[in-house]
Amino acid sequence: MSLAFNKQGTMLCVLNGGQVNGVNCYKVDPQNGLQAISGTLRSLGLNQTTPATGPAGSARHVIFSEDGQQLIASIKGTPPQPGFLAVWQVGQNNTLSEDFTQVAPGSGGLLPFSMTVIPGKNAILATDAGVGFDIFDMSGGAQNSSKSSVVPIEGQGATCWSSFSKQTGNFYLTDIQTSIVTEVNVNNNLNGTIVKVRWHLIHLRTGTNLHLSSAIPAGQQLRHHRQ
Repeated sequence: MSLAFNKQGTMLCVLNGGQVNGVNCYKVDPQNGLQAISGTLRSLGLNQTTPATGPAGSARHVIFSEDGQQLIASIKGTPPQPGFLAVWQVGQNNTLSEDFTQVAPGSGGLLPFSMTVIPGKNAILATDAGVGFDIFDMSGGAQNSSKSSVVPIEGQGATCWSSFSKQTGNFYLTDIQTSIVTEVNVNNNLNGTIVKVRWHLIHLRTGTNLHLSSAIPAGQQLRHHRQ
């Protein structure tokens, strides 16, 4: 369903949906391929079916924190019940904590979808298909923070994917219903603002699951692929 490598490329974790939902991690061995790591098979305990129902109430994306010390999965809510981030601690031997910690979005957050690390801030920008995007402050660890926030995108249909550009220092969010890419800035205080709507991808049919792989300034190529 979703895969994440650690920064060193030595550990791969898989997020599974459906009735048996959770994560499992593997050692990446150049000679022998993937080898399951003991102590990483962890359940989310979601009330799901196989195949998974949703998108509400389902697991979506998995990433490592910037320092590699946490494995984080996004869980979409079932409105009006908001979703959350499930956070496991990564041990020195690459095992995962037995239980995950739930981190809630700010007020108004509903369906945290894809996640992108906010560089140097120990924080995450998560698209939110129910409202726009969420900012999760993780500087105090895996706990709810008063600095976490929710930013609506006016007229959004379902904002699902995000990417960060080193060239601009901004984030680029795609909406699978409107086919619009929105440029977002997050400042040093973790305040998120919409810079502008940069592209209207009219050549994509409505409902296409657009996964933005990278974005660079206007006038240059925007690369993307469809899922």
